[in-house]
Amino acid sequence: MRATGRWTGRAAALAAALGLWGCQPGAEPVEPVPAVGANQIPIVGGLAEPGHPAVGALAQVVGGRYNGPFCTATLIAPTWVLTAAHCLEGLRRSGQPAEPANVVFVVGPDARARDNAAPRDGVTHPVAAFHQHPGFIYGSVLQVDDLALYALAEPVADVAPLPLWRQPMEALGPGTELLYVGYGANDGVRRTGTGLKRARTLALTGVFPAHYLTDQPEGGTCYGDSGGPGLLLGDGPPAVVGVNSTVTGTTPAGAQCMELSSQTRVDAYQTWIDRVMGGDAPCAEVPCACDEACADGVCDPLGCDARGCRVLAECLSGCQGAPACVLGCWDGSHRQGHGLYNAVIACGRLHCPQGGDACFNASCATEIAACNGDYDPGPGGDAACSATVACVEACGADRACARLCYEAASLPERVTYDALAACANAECADPRDPAAQQICLQTACGAQVGACAALLGCDVLAGDCPEGTACVYARWAQPVCAPSGGRAQGARCPVGPVACEGALCVAGDPCADGLACVDLGGGAT
Repeated sequence: MRATGRWTGRAAALAAALGLWGCQPGAEPVEPVPAVGANQIPIVGGLAEPGHPAVGALAQVVGGRYNGPFCTATLIAPTWVLTAAHCLEGLRRSGQPAEPANVVFVVGPDARARDNAAPRDGVTHPVAAFHQHPGFIYGSVLQVDDLALYALAEPVADVAPLPLWRQPMEALGPGTELLYVGYGANDGVRRTGTGLKRARTLALTGVFPAHYLTDQPEGGTCYGDSGGPGLLLGDGPPAVVGVNSTVTGTTPAGAQCMELSSQTRVDAYQTWIDRVMGGDAPCAEVPCACDEACADGVCDPLGCDARGCRVLAECLSGCQGAPACVLGCWDGSHRQGHGLYNAVIACGRLHCPQGGDACFNASCATEIAACNGDYDPGPGGDAACSATVACVEACGADRACARLCYEAASLPERVTYDALAACANAECADPRDPAAQQICLQTACGAQVGACAALLGCDVLAGDCPEGTACVYARWAQPVCAPSGGRAQGARCPVGPVACEGALCVAGDPCADGLACVDLGGGAT
C-alpha cells in the first residue's frame, strides 16, 4: 500500500502533536525519597489546603518503607477512591512493585515521608485492588478513558465521601469556577514543597465529549496532580466533576503548566464508575449522548461520532499546536480512528526516531494507507500482539521474516506491539545481558508488556491454547500462545538461543498443540 500525499510534509507536525499533552500530572514522591514515576509539580501557585479530607494522596509502601505520594485521588465511597489510569502506568515504570499491597491512600494534609515510615500528618489506608478503565491506552497521542478506581481493603470510617457530578457538564458553561486539590510542589521552576495538600480555583474554558478544559495561564494543576478532582462548590458538599489528566504550557523562564489543563469528565463515565463499584445505572436511566453509545448498559462518551482516522489526521494538522483544537479533534473521533492514528504515530516513533518525511512515508506506508482509508484494516491480519512478538523472536536476525510477522497482525494489535517495541528499544536495548533485559522489560516497559501479553495469555500446563499453537514463555517471561510447529507430545525441546531453564522452555518453538516444553531431567520432554 502506498502513502498518499495527505501525509507528505506532516511528520514533524504529527510528532509535535505528541508533545502537546505530554505533561501528565504524574508521580514522584517527596524529596529526598527516590523518584516514583514522572516529575511532580502539583497545584502551581496554590495555597495550603487543610480541608477537603476526602481528597487524599496515593502513596507507595515497599518492604515497610513509605516512599511518599505519587498521585492524588478522591474518596467517592467508603471503600473506593477515584484517580487517573496513567497514575498506575507511571507506578509500573518506577522499577518498584506495582501491586495493590504496595499502595496506600493517605488521608491528611501532609503526605511527605516521616523517616520513610509514615506520612508526616496523615492516616494510611491499604489498597486491595486496581480497576483501570479498559479503553485506556498508555502512550496514546492523547489519553482517553484516563480513569481508574482503587478498592480499599477496609472502609474509611471518619471521612465523608464526595458525590459525583451527574448532570451534563455542558450546563455549567465557560467561566464556571472549579476548585482543584492536590499534593506536591507550589513552585513550578524549583519544584519545591512536594507532598503538602494545596488548592486553587480555576475557570472552566471548554467542554468536549470525554474531557473538559481548564484555563490556567498563571499556573494550576501540573505533574503530580494526576487523579485529583475538579470540584464544583455549592450549597451542599463539593461534587467531583472531573479527574486531572494532562496539562500544557511552559513560560520562557521555564515555569511549566501555564496554559491549559485537561480533565476527564466524570458525568460522561458515571455508568462505568457505577458498574465497577457494583452498582447498576443502565443507559435508560442515565441517557447516553446517543443510543449507539450504550454498550452493555455503560455509556461510551466517544460512541456517537463517525469521524475516522483520515479526518482526524487532517483535523490535527490544521490545529497548528492549539491544545483546545487538538482535544476537539480527538474527542470528535471514534475509537477505531484513534487506533489507526496511534498506529501511524507509533510506527514513526519506532522506525524514524530522527524524524523525516522520507523515512516516515517509506517505513509506515501500510499504517498511513490504513488511516487514509485505502483498505479495511480488518482483513489485513488477525494475529494478536503476543503472537506477533513470538513470531518476530523466532525470526532472529531475518528482518524480512520479522516484517511478515508484523504484517500478519491486525492494525489494532500493531498499535500495542509498536508501543512495546518502542519502549523496549528506548529502555532495554542492550542485548548483552538477557536476564537484565527481561527485568528491564518487566519494570520500565511493564505496562506495554502487560497490554501485549494480556491479549493472548495462557497457562503453560493447562493446554488452553487454540489448535495449531502452544503455550511458550516469551522474552519477558510471560507465557503466550505461539505457533506450535506441529510437534507431537513427548518431542524434545528444540535447541535455540536460550536452552531450557528449570522446567519450562523460555525460548524456541513450543512442543505440541496446547502444551509446553517440560524438562523431565533425562532429555525427554
